[in-house]
Amino acid sequence: MKPNILKNRLYATGWILLLLLSLYYIYHNCFRFFIFTEASYHSHFWPRANWLFIHIVSGIVATLLVPFQLIPALRKKHKTCTANSVIPISQVLYALLLLHFILQLLPGLILHILPALPILLLHGLALL
Repeated sequence: MKPNILKNRLYATGWILLLLLSLYYIYHNCFRFFIFTEASYHSHFWPRANWLFIHIVSGIVATLLVPFQLIPALRKKHKTCTANSVIPISQVLYALLLLHFILQLLPGLILHILPALPILLLHGLALL
């Protein structure tokens, strides 16, 4: 067997294995979130079900599409679609999502940190 054929077979086998593992993970861990009940989201995530659903769908799309960026033949064929055109859009979306989570978590963090602040300061001064 020629080395190139072996290399191509190992390459294809690796991609197929990665695809199968991704599909297995999506099937066993993500599809339960497509049923909108408190039992499938648990009580912790149920108030945030809308955001979590968007996160799950985006993760599935990313998991299935990102490997196509690594195929050299597709990159050579579509040279105009570069990372420079995609990165700013994703950074804006991530910034908006991060802002939403910070605003959602900030009241809880303030309520938990403020009572403990004097103790934390005392321990910090004791270490000096």
